[in-house]
Amino acid sequence: MPEMKKILKEGFFYLLVILGIVAYFRRRNRNKITILMYHGVVKLPLKPFCWTQISGRKLEYQLKYLKKHYSILSISDVMDRIRKGLPLPANTAVVTFDDGYRNNFTIAYPLLKRLQIPATIFLVTGCISDRLLCWPDVLYLGIKNTRQQIIDLRQHGLKRYPLRTLEEKEIAEQEIVEHLKSILYSKKDAILDEILKLLMVQADTNDPNLDLLTWEEIKAIHDERLIEFGAHTITHNILSQMDDNDIKKEIAESCDTIEKHLGSKCLWFAYPNGRKEDFNHKIMDTLKANGIICGLSTIPGLVDRNEDLFE
Repeated sequence: MPEMKKILKEGFFYLLVILGIVAYFRRRNRNKITILMYHGVVKLPLKPFCWTQISGRKLEYQLKYLKKHYSILSISDVMDRIRKGLPLPANTAVVTFDDGYRNNFTIAYPLLKRLQIPATIFLVTGCISDRLLCWPDVLYLGIKNTRQQIIDLRQHGLKRYPLRTLEEKEIAEQEIVEHLKSILYSKKDAILDEILKLLMVQADTNDPNLDLLTWEEIKAIHDERLIEFGAHTITHNILSQMDDNDIKKEIAESCDTIEKHLGSKCLWFAYPNGRKEDFNHKIMDTLKANGIICGLSTIPGLVDRNEDLFE
C-alpha cells in the first residue's frame, strides 16, 4: 500500500510536468528556496518498502532534473548570502541527506561528484560512533525479518497486525513507527524492545543497506569539500520530548563530535522528524548557544529568505 501510494504520487507529478504546471509554479516561486531531504540511496528498492531509501537510478533522474531547472547551492553559500543581504539566483535549491547512511558514500557521493552537486549530510553521531542502527531502522528490520504471522500490540495503544505479506508488513511498520514517535523517548526504547521480543528477532540485526557511515568515510568525503556535514543529534530521538539536560547533551555533544572528527565548526543542524511540534524556541536557543547558524525542519513548503533560519 505505501509503495502503491508512492507510485501514484510520482505518476501524478509526471503528469503535472507534461502539462507544464510544474514549470509555471517554478517561475512563480523563483525567488524562494527549495530544500530537498533525502536519506539513504540503494541499488534496488527495499522490500518491504522503506520510504527513507531511494534507488540510485531514481536519485540520478531527480538530480539531473534539479540541475537542469535549478541553481543548486550549498547550505553555507545560501546562508552566507542571506546573512550578508546578497541576492540568490532564481530557483535556488539545496540538497540534504539525513542520518548518515553508508550508501551516501558508496552510491550517492559518486553521483553528486560526477554532477558536481553540493550537498549536506546530517549525522546521528552516537549511532555512527557506536556502529548502531537508528531506532526506526531497528523496527523496520524487526518487522522485515520476523517469521511471526501476527503481532498483538493492543497493550501499547495499537492493534493486532497481520505480518504474512510484504504489504501487511509495510502497513504495520508505518503505523508502529508513527506511534513510537509520539511517545516520550524515555519510554519509547522499552516499548521497542518489547516489540522486538514479540517479533522474536534480535535488536542488533543488521542490513548492509542500512549501515551508517564510518568516521573515516566521513572525513574522506569532507576533505574533498563538495559535501558539508551537520548534526542530527546523538540518538535520533525527538528533541521536544526530552528534558532540558538531555536536549543540551544531544545538541552539544553531536556538534562537538563532528568538530572533533572533521576539524571544523559544526554550523548546521537538522531536527529529528522535524515537524513543527518536534522543536521549539528553547531548542532553537540551545542551537544558537552552540554556534549553529540554521536548523532544518521537515515542514512542507518552499523557504523564503526572510523566514527564521532555525525553522
